[in-house]
Amino acid sequence: MPNNNANVRIETGVREDDEISVYYDPMIAKVVVHGETRLESLRRLDQTLGEFHVAGVRTNISLIRKILAEDQFKSGLVDTSFIKQHHDRLFAKTSPNTNHLALSAVLHVISNQTGNNMHDPWLQNDGYSGFIERTTLLKIKAYNNVYSCNVSVESKSEFMVRVEGPQLFEFVSEGSEGLNKGPSENSVLSPMPCRVSQVPIKVGDRVKKGGVLMIVEAMKMEHIIKAPMDVKIAKINYSEGQLVGEKKQLIEFSDSCE
Repeated sequence: MPNNNANVRIETGVREDDEISVYYDPMIAKVVVHGETRLESLRRLDQTLGEFHVAGVRTNISLIRKILAEDQFKSGLVDTSFIKQHHDRLFAKTSPNTNHLALSAVLHVISNQTGNNMHDPWLQNDGYSGFIERTTLLKIKAYNNVYSCNVSVESKSEFMVRVEGPQLFEFVSEGSEGLNKGPSENSVLSPMPCRVSQVPIKVGDRVKKGGVLMIVEAMKMEHIIKAPMDVKIAKINYSEGQLVGEKKQLIEFSDSCE
């Protein structure tokens, strides 16, 4: 994390081992910069954000840096519709770097062969495995698609990685048949810790794909939970005003909407 100085201040009240609950604003840290001009401040903010290395939680650093690069934002001609106007460009999907993918795959294989098994001769990365080919097949997630990545151990320091399909990014545990599924496929989950604002439906209602199921508040913004398909409401697990944790079942559907 960047250091504070005369022109940069990192504001945070969170420390290691702290719990970020649903009872407070989930903001972990905020960056404040100063410059003699708007452009100087924007350049300093972009540079400071580029010095962050955050793992384990999602951040909006990438989005903010894209916004900072927009000429309209640099000029100061912005209003509350700015993100909507530039949505396609700000949220355009990009392919991960292939080298990063290969390195991630190798690290995944190595990490699975440490700990209690690090002294097991049958699990060492030395290219020898009792005449068994040392190849690991990983299922990897990229932009809601699953692809295959083969990692072959050539020696302690050499690995061969073959990627089938587009570039990959996030590992999926072996044996998983799907991605981002809740306890039941016939339900919708909360996207983050939030408070239920509105529930415009009731049990037994039939809702078309894209219809509004629930409106929740998080990070001082409203988020609309929509039906992923034509559904019939079987159970509503939270009511207006209730606090909800991340990835909790909000609404359950019947097996059939007929």
